[in-house]
Amino acid sequence: MSGPNFGTWRTYAQAREANLLMIPEKEGISPVQAATVSVNPSTAYRMLNDFAGLEPGDYFVQNAANSGVGRSAIQIGRLWGLKSINIVRDRPGIQKLKEELRSLGGTEVITEAEAKDRRSMAKMTGGQPVKLALNCVGGESATNLARILGRDGHLVTYGAMSKLPFSVPASALIFKNIHCHGFWISAWSKGNETAKTQMIMDILGWIRDGKFRDIPYEITKWSEATGLETLMEPVKRGISEYSGRKGIFLMEDD
Repeated sequence: MSGPNFGTWRTYAQAREANLLMIPEKEGISPVQAATVSVNPSTAYRMLNDFAGLEPGDYFVQNAANSGVGRSAIQIGRLWGLKSINIVRDRPGIQKLKEELRSLGGTEVITEAEAKDRRSMAKMTGGQPVKLALNCVGGESATNLARILGRDGHLVTYGAMSKLPFSVPASALIFKNIHCHGFWISAWSKGNETAKTQMIMDILGWIRDGKFRDIPYEITKWSEATGLETLMEPVKRGISEYSGRKGIFLMEDD
């Protein structure tokens, strides 16, 4: 779709040609990749591109770095020559997760507790200011992102996984002049059809060239014969704390 969304829960749909986005080169692109490219990868692309004027060698920081947007930001950042500080919650198997995110191109991968150590953070960047922070969590985690940002930095909120509000220290606003923004890809897509098309073609090109790895996902086939419990299981896993995969329903024609 060339617009922000198309609704869901359907096997067939009728649409106007003008509202569809054609992928000229389908080879090397799976249906799942085509169906999901306009969500997580696109959100990461826009936030890295639109807010802080980042240039190769610049640092950005993000929480929920193992999320779909987080993994996308790591990879797009790598392709654009950016350095990333990636914050995740401590959990069982944390070292394995750190290695996985580094393999995607993450410069640094640390826990929420490690991110609160200001001396360690300054040493990590060699004193270089962090220009952009991507917030998907809110609460104390988001407040800490504001503290990590350098002067004239930008804090962009695109999610609220903790469901908690956050405060920005007055010192960060007064003495560092940080800027706070909200971002929603669906709203951005309205009126930005040309830019969206170019963005999606960029991302699909990276996928086709093997430069962008899929976000972990699991497919559940949905047909007339599928039982309710079969459909509910991936939903339950998707909202659990450590699900680790995006759930995708594949509507089948019986």
